[in-house]
Order: sequence, then structure tokens, then C-alpha cells
Amino acid sequence: MRLVLSKDFLSHINPYILLKDANKIETAVNTQLSLAAKHVLSRKNQFRHRIHENSCNGINSAPCQQQQQNTCSLFRSLVLPLSIDESNIITMSNSFRALSLLHPDTLVRKAASQANKRLEEYKLDLFCNMDVYNMLSYVKESEWERLTSLEQRLLSRMMRDFERNGMQIKDSSLREQILQKKKLASQLQIEFNKNLIEDKTLLMFEESELVGLSEEYLNGLERTQDGRYIVTLKPSEVFPIQTSAELNSVRETVETALARKCQDQNTAISEQIIKLRTEIAQLLNFSSHADYILDIRMAQNVSNVWDFLQSLREKVTPTARKEMAVLLRMKQEHCELTNQPFDGRINAWDLEFFRNLAAKKQCKKDEMLIRQYFPLDTTFQKIVSLFGGMFGMHFEEITQQHSDTLWHSDVRLFAVYDTLHNTKQIMGYLFLDLFTRPGKYMTNACFNIQCHFEREDGTRQLPAACIVLNYTAAGRSKQKLLKHYELKSLLHEFGHFCHNVCSRSPYGRFSGTQVEKDFAEFPSQLLENWCWRSDILKLLSGHYKTGEPIPDHVIDSIIGAKNLYISHHILSRIHLSTYDIMVHSDPDVDVLPPNYTAELYSDLKKEICLISVPEGTNPSASFGHIMRTYDSGFYSYLWAQVFSCDAFTRFADNNALVGINPVSIDYRRMILEKGGTCDGMDMLRQFLGREPSQNAFLKSFKLHSKL
Repeated sequence: MRLVLSKDFLSHINPYILLKDANKIETAVNTQLSLAAKHVLSRKNQFRHRIHENSCNGINSAPCQQQQQNTCSLFRSLVLPLSIDESNIITMSNSFRALSLLHPDTLVRKAASQANKRLEEYKLDLFCNMDVYNMLSYVKESEWERLTSLEQRLLSRMMRDFERNGMQIKDSSLREQILQKKKLASQLQIEFNKNLIEDKTLLMFEESELVGLSEEYLNGLERTQDGRYIVTLKPSEVFPIQTSAELNSVRETVETALARKCQDQNTAISEQIIKLRTEIAQLLNFSSHADYILDIRMAQNVSNVWDFLQSLREKVTPTARKEMAVLLRMKQEHCELTNQPFDGRINAWDLEFFRNLAAKKQCKKDEMLIRQYFPLDTTFQKIVSLFGGMFGMHFEEITQQHSDTLWHSDVRLFAVYDTLHNTKQIMGYLFLDLFTRPGKYMTNACFNIQCHFEREDGTRQLPAACIVLNYTAAGRSKQKLLKHYELKSLLHEFGHFCHNVCSRSPYGRFSGTQVEKDFAEFPSQLLENWCWRSDILKLLSGHYKTGEPIPDHVIDSIIGAKNLYISHHILSRIHLSTYDIMVHSDPDVDVLPPNYTAELYSDLKKEICLISVPEGTNPSASFGHIMRTYDSGFYSYLWAQVFSCDAFTRFADNNALVGINPVSIDYRRMILEKGGTCDGMDMLRQFLGREPSQNAFLKSFKLHSKL
């Protein structure tokens, strides 16, 4: 059954995500910021009045007997309204960030980006406001013992944000320095990522150069007037060349363009951001930015991250060296067979191609055959049926009465109903934006559109999130068919969505994926484990013509290729994580020469991955993760993958991979619903019933013999 996008549904969706006019975006921001400022002023006046009353009564700052009897009156009147205003700002900021990355209209994207910048500045100004910090400190001193554990967490996390902006520092000039440096760093981060999104690099190839690429892929490319194919740096256009283009020179051209992307603009910007981050951390009495960031992560400190990365690297590197020798022999054979020069080494542009070639030869893996069993629409319906059934959710698509109601006609909207608690009430919304287009964010993601929180009148704002992928659309009258890696990407982002939509936090700052950064990837990577199970692949598949499930021998080829030359994929993540930690751990970045990031990135690539970056390039200039929210946090992908493999054993060992069951209910209640209301490690221990272990991760990648 399909639902119609009526006023009733629209009333649950914040209006900001539906805006299509740049002027209206500016008006909405002005209104929200003005209202929020008035609320803050009102709370401050209310607080001053309370202090004045106590002072006149000779009480000073100690809570009076009447105040003690009026349970947590200050928390209710001062802290909760501040939290609600913060939740509204989070929702508006998330919505405008999504529009700035997804809307097809350039003017709307620019207006949304500018609006988001103003909202981020407002949040920074708010959490640098000494009057508000003093108000929270007074509430903590007066009412801490009478607060619930969750109320204490809200208050302490709010105060921690103030203190991480320097509010505990008595010198006002130092506090002002921190504020201005943070604002500048934020502006530079926006500029860095704007450059990535607006990159206009175009590569031209003759048809004869694109040997090995499918006819469907070639038909999806634009062409020049003289018939050459135009390739952008979109993942959907680049990845097929990396894995399938037979000519080494073509793959080299693409890899070099990727490694050079935005380096002229972003190298200096990234180095300035790193310098500012280091200066801010040192003003806050941390030795480095990495120490500052990890102080509030599961990993806790730089030493623990180094130990984690080094331990993993020691287990993987011996296998990688052996695999490199095999790949080199494959390359020599390929060069002889195709009459190409052999340079005697494996380059950055060789790895994906020869790994894919090995999968075809050794495992008989054929992605063009595999994709016939995963048509997008029916596969997605089976995904929501599978995991909806497990986690107590039912999905109904909402039909738009007008194609321009949402930001693009490709976007689909679903209402999600709660079946776990037998209420069948709407628990949230899912937006799907799956196809690549000009001006769209090029990286797979799940954007939190609106967070879950309780308003002052007791009603709830329902969570909503948008899964963003960049599939190449099928031709007219054709179905989009998913390759296995595209299926894995969809499951990954769907895991993030489940984390968002199942949230039951009464406070927006703890909603869904707003957890420690090194825990945020745990729910997404957990669901990836399902796509390596033969029984699940059977369940999710259905031939696009006949509906028949995927044959066993095709499944065997998928699973057989899972760990084929996987060591280099793991080392690549170790390399990026190491680079991230190193540039953010150096306390003396102010004396490093210009372009030092290129040299460090290149040296680490050769040392860890055993290959070199293309000469004269700086891939760190397009390393967007650490210029957004993963600074000193890229290790989180590997860190969370260890936990996800461990948690998956509880599902697999208890035959709990399908349908509602005690394990899936525990997962929803102990992990998904809690969001950031508890520490990640505590939630993980509760779900596992024991301490976490690396064993399942090492076994999954055939590294358990190295234990």
C-alpha cells in the first residue's frame, strides 16, 4: 500500500528540508536565531532574578529549603528549555546541511550552506557564553543529587561543551582567542569541502582506451563533440575504471587525477586548519588536537589508538607482502598478454584492477551476473522487510502529489511504523536519494534530517534521516541492478538509518547517531555482515526477469572473493588513520614547511601500504573525512568494525538473523533506542554480556592464526 503525502505527514516533517527558495532559507534562519537568542536572554534574566532573590534572603548561592522541596525547578526551567532550543537548532542545521549537499539548484545550495554556517556560529557563540555557563554551574551545584542519571548526563555534557570551548579559563582574552580560532577553522572546513563538491575535473578518453568497461557504463557517460568519453571524478564513474579498465595508462590517469583533486586550493587550507586545531588544543591545555578529540572518545587517548593500529598492522602486513608478490606476477602476465610495458611494481592504480581480476579468475566472480539477481526496487523492499521485521519496524512509501514537493524528483519518502511495542504508531521517516546527478554530494552517507526529542508540551519530534548513495541510473524503461558492493553500501547506510529512526532519547543531542564518533559506525558496519551470508543473499535476491533466487555457485563466488587480497584494503584504512592521528598529534605544526601534508601522506602510504602515491600529488587535499567530523577519528571505521564483527556473533550463534527474536529486540533496546544516552562501551558490554573481543574480526578476515 502507498500513502499520499498529505498535510498530516508534512506536519511531522520539519519545514526547512522542504524549502526551495534561497530567500526563504535566509528568513527561516533569521527567525530561528532571533527566537533562540530571546529564549537565552529570558533564561539568563530568570536566573539572575533567582540569584537576586536568594541573595536578598541571605542565601547566597546555596539552595534554600523551599527550593529543595521544589524538585529540580532550576533544571526544568533553565536547562530543559535550553536543550529544546538546541534540538531545534540541530534539526534546522541538519536540514540545511542536507540541502547544501543535495539540492539541484545552485542558489539554494549556497543559501543553505550560508545558513548552516550561521547556525554553527550561533552554537559556538552559545557554548562560549559565560553567563549561560555560570547558570548551568549553579544548577549543578544546587540540584545535582536530585537529578536522574539521564538528566545528570545532559547537564554534564552541556557543561563539558562549554569547558571544551575554554569557559573554565579565567582569562577572557584567551577565551576570545579560542572562540575566534574555532570560528575561522569552521569557515575553512566549509571552504575545503565546498571545493571538493564543486570540483570540475574532466577526463577525456577515446573508446579504444576504455577496453574492459561495459557497454552500459559507456552509455552512461557524456561525450564530446568529437566522440570522446567524458569521465568526472564521481565514484560511480571512477570505480569501474579502477576495477575494470585493462589499460594501465588509463587507470594511472584516473588515479593521478583523484590524487591531485583540489590540491592547489585545499593543501594550504588543510594545513591552516590543522594549525588552528593544534593552537586551540594547546590553549585548552592539551598537547595536541588528537589528545583534545580522543579525550571524549571510546579510545580515550592517542596511545590506545596507536596500539590498536599497530597491533592490527603487525597482523596484516606479512599477508600483504605475500599478496603483493602474487599480484605482481598477475600484472606481469597481464602486461605480456595485452602487450603493455611491465614496470616491475604494483602501483596505486593497479590494486583494485588486479584484485578484481583475481576474483574473476580464482573465484569465478562475475558482477554483471550477480547484479541480475539484485534489482534495486525489489531488493530494497526485501531489506526493509528483513530488518524491519527484526527490529520492529514497518515501512510504507508515501507518494508525492506533486513531483517537486521534495528537493528532487528522484527522492522517495517512507513512513516508518513501530511494530515492536504493538502501537503501530509512526516512529519516523526515511528519505531515499540514491542516484548521482550534477551538484550532488558524491560520497555515500546517511544524513540525520531531524532528531528525536521531547518538546515542552510533552509531544515528540519524530526522527527522520536520508540515505544518500550515488548509483548510476539505469536507462529509460530499465531497472537499476545492484552489484554486490552496491548492496553492501546500501546495507551500511541502512544501518545508520536504523540507529536514527529507533532513537528514544528525550534530548536531541543524544538522538540516534549522536554518540561517540568511534561508536557511530558500529550499527552501520554490523549490517554489512548480513551480505556475506549465503542464506541472506538467497533471501534478498530475485532475478530481475524471473524472480528466481541467486544460485549457490554465484553465492560461492561472492563469499570466496570476500577476503581475496583484503589485506591491502585494511592497510589502506590503517594508513589513512595513521596519517590523521599523526597530523593532529604534532605539537609543532607551526614550524613545519608548506606542503608538509603531501610528504607525510606519501611517506606513510609507501611505508604502510607498500605502494607509492602518483608523483607530484597530494591525496590528503581531498581527504574530506578529517576536514568534517572525523578529525582524529578516521580509525573509528576499523575500531567499530571490530565491535560489529563481535556483536554479529551473537546474532549468528543464536540463529537470530531473520525475524523478530530476543537478540534483535535486545539490539534495538540496548543500542538503537539509546543513542547517546549511554556510553558506547557500556551499551556494547550490556548487549554482548561480556567484554568485547577482536577475535571475531580477525577470524572474519582470516587473520585469527596470527593471534
